[in-house]
Amino acid sequence: MKSRKEPNEVYMMQKDLCAVFGYGQSAVSSRVKEIREHGGDRYKYPFCDRNVHIGVFVDWCANRRMLLDKNARKYVPPFNPYDALAYAGAMVDRQKAGEQDEQ
Repeated sequence: MKSRKEPNEVYMMQKDLCAVFGYGQSAVSSRVKEIREHGGDRYKYPFCDRNVHIGVFVDWCANRRMLLDKNARKYVPPFNPYDALAYAGAMVDRQKAGEQDEQ
């Protein structure tokens, strides 16, 4: 019997990030590409297969301009996955509440 993998709630597919954060597919794709290119030193495990760590995505979007600037990068506060996931959890809860209101 084949065992099913449990869903990982810390990592999301790009289409789910679009739905939760209200970005378009092209914006999410470009930010994921930037994380792949520039986020190597800052993030330990930004990806799991094709899924993106929610906290990494939130942190990148919040500090994107400074992280892309090599001179401003040193002034960005260190990455804290717990703070980023707490913020992302609030966004997911808000989205779920909106879906329940519509029904």
